[in-house]
Amino acid sequence: MANGKILLVAAGICGYTLAQGLQFVSLLYLPAVTNTFVLNFTPIFVLVLGILFLREKVSWLQLVGLPVALLGAYAFFSEKLAGAGQQIGILAVLVSGLSWAIYLIIIRRIQRVDSVGSLKLTMLTMGIGAAGLVLLAAVFDGLGTISLNGLLIILLLGVVNTALAFLLWKHVLRSIRAYDLSVIQNSMLVQVAVLGWIFLDERVTYVMTLGMLLVIVGVVLVQLPTIKTRER
Repeated sequence: MANGKILLVAAGICGYTLAQGLQFVSLLYLPAVTNTFVLNFTPIFVLVLGILFLREKVSWLQLVGLPVALLGAYAFFSEKLAGAGQQIGILAVLVSGLSWAIYLIIIRRIQRVDSVGSLKLTMLTMGIGAAGLVLLAAVFDGLGTISLNGLLIILLLGVVNTALAFLLWKHVLRSIRAYDLSVIQNSMLVQVAVLGWIFLDERVTYVMTLGMLLVIVGVVLVQLPTIKTRER
């Protein structure tokens, strides 16, 4: 029971306080598409952690998919990215990805051992992580005042982008491995690139597009064994 509580606290801190908090930090230094692209390294962390702590196995096809995705990363970053402090942003988002990987592994382990509902698990881990973020915000920035528009944005992000999204994530983790789910997440790269181009006027070159396509190919290669297994 004590171990379960420790895992819940660790999941809340890793999945929300660190993973989500550091993403906001990285967005101060990196474009949205670059931020999301760096997060594509998360499956590597999840793969290693899953093998070490969950004894999960991967097929040769999935191992081929990883270097293809990394080749896409090389193509993407072969273009010189603009903006000062990129090293800080990339470091922040890499630590965010590692924290997210740890979160996925912990949640998967909890759902293997304990019969905890997705809604309850989301509420507990999100509450712990949110408390950590509020504490850090109070220490470093102060709570200050929030405008009406800011409050509406916070509510929208909190209910749709966080509460609903993470509830669905935990539900899916009951039937899919943490490694596979983290790779599916990489498909967000194209969505973020398109939305960043439309709403933030972020530049995406042909070489960066090639890199993103290679990443998607890697995602497909990783998912093929899982799809074939379910079809049998």
